[in-house]
Amino acid sequence: MAIGERIRFFRNLRGMTQKYLGMQVGFPEKTADIRMAQYESGSRTPKADLTNSLAEVFGVSTSALTVPDIDSYNGLMHTLFTLEDLYGFRIDKLDDELCIRLDKGMGTNYLKLFDFIEAIGAGVYKVSVINANGDIAPLYIGESVFVLVRCATHLFEFKKNPAYFGFNEKSIVNPKITLKFELYRQIDEQQKRKQCEKELIKEILKTQQIICQNGISDRMKGIDEKIKALENFLSQNK
Repeated sequence: MAIGERIRFFRNLRGMTQKYLGMQVGFPEKTADIRMAQYESGSRTPKADLTNSLAEVFGVSTSALTVPDIDSYNGLMHTLFTLEDLYGFRIDKLDDELCIRLDKGMGTNYLKLFDFIEAIGAGVYKVSVINANGDIAPLYIGESVFVLVRCATHLFEFKKNPAYFGFNEKSIVNPKITLKFELYRQIDEQQKRKQCEKELIKEILKTQQIICQNGISDRMKGIDEKIKALENFLSQNK
C-alpha cells in the first residue's frame, strides 16, 4: 500500500484536514494543503524526516506508514513469499477456506511469533484511574483486534499530552494516582467484541460516569470536559 494512502487513512482517522496536518509538520499555511494532497496522491514521496514527523502527529509508529507494497496482486504475493521465507507464514486450507498459519518447523521463530500474536490478540479493554484511597473510576472502555497495540497508542497520546486522559499539571505529578490498563475479555469476533464493549459501557454507566468517554460510543470527550470530570472524581474522594 502506498504511503500516501496510509497518510490519508490516519489523517481521516484523526479528523484532520490536509491544511491542518501540513501545518503541524511544518509547511506554510498557504501551501500546507497542497503539499499534503501531493503526498496523499503519490505524486510526492515523503523523506524519512517528514515520515517521522507525520507518525508523531498521528501518534503511531513510522512502521504503520511505511507498510509493504500490497496495492497490486503481484506486490501482495511477493510480500507473502517474504513472510513465508523469513517467518514461516504458510497459506493453507481449513474447512475449505484459505487461511494463513504459522509453520511449527520454524522453531524459535514460531514460538516467538505465537507468543507475540497471543499478546496482541483481540478483545475488550478498560482504562481506569485509581486515587490514593484505592477508589477506581473508569476512564475509557474500548475494543480492538490488537489490544496491546491500541493500549500502547493510548499511552503514547497520554505521554504527549496528559490531558488526553483528563490529567492536569497537578494530577500528573501526583505519585498517589495510578493509571490502570486491563483486558476485560478476549474476543476474536468483531461483532461480539463490539457488543461486549457496549454492554460493559452500559453496565458501568448505571452506577458511575466514564470520565473520558461520550455515552456508549467509543468517542472521547473534549479536553476541558475530561479534565473537569477527572478533577471532580479526585476531589470527591480525598
